[in-house]
Amino acid sequence: MIYGKYRSDEYFKVRNRWEPWYSNAYNANHESKDWVESRKLVIEDFIYGLLQSDNLRIADIGGDKGQFIPDIASFKYIVELSNKVLDPGVVRVDALSELPEVDLIIYAHVLEHVSDPIGEVLTLFTKAKQIYIEVPWGVPKLDRKRKSLLRFCIMLFRSFFPGLWRIKTSPATGRQNPSLHVLQQSEHLTFFSETSISVLAKLVGAEVVVKRTEIMTPDHSIGSVLQCLFTIRPKIQ
Repeated sequence: MIYGKYRSDEYFKVRNRWEPWYSNAYNANHESKDWVESRKLVIEDFIYGLLQSDNLRIADIGGDKGQFIPDIASFKYIVELSNKVLDPGVVRVDALSELPEVDLIIYAHVLEHVSDPIGEVLTLFTKAKQIYIEVPWGVPKLDRKRKSLLRFCIMLFRSFFPGLWRIKTSPATGRQNPSLHVLQQSEHLTFFSETSISVLAKLVGAEVVVKRTEIMTPDHSIGSVLQCLFTIRPKIQ
């Protein structure tokens, strides 16, 4: 599984072959102290004041080494496939099913990779009453060019050949993408707007606070994300 060596040299080689925008600098800067601190600060600024407590057990799902977990955490868990050496004080859990109940789950830039977002959020709520979700902002516009059957067939043909496919690759949401060709985002299955987040919250029986925020990307561009804090509604007895 490629995510078992996430952002390793092998991962970069495969992804850059298909998506040249995913540069070596973009990959390597995920380890940059300045970028990590900027990402952590974005999370902290949003959740402070919205949490039900300030002494929390926090789990970060897909959170690399646990470096994004806010300092208010009294206990830090990580559920992560990459097997990297964790930050001090972070405890690894091999699977979500093995995670003990916590106060807050961080689920940043994961939900867009999931085929069943509703089912995934419902599963997360079996482990925590509050979930911080961060996703790229933007639902691509489906214009005539993107609906073109001919264009679809051309892109399907290109998908068999890295050299042809990579000519038109670019991020589809969150970052500026003026191209109108058939939508391409190799690892993203779902796209989100403020409206779809509100609908998701209703479907899972939760309250949600949503904010659109600009963040610095690893290549020092600007990306737009949705920061969301889901809080499960108490059951009526």
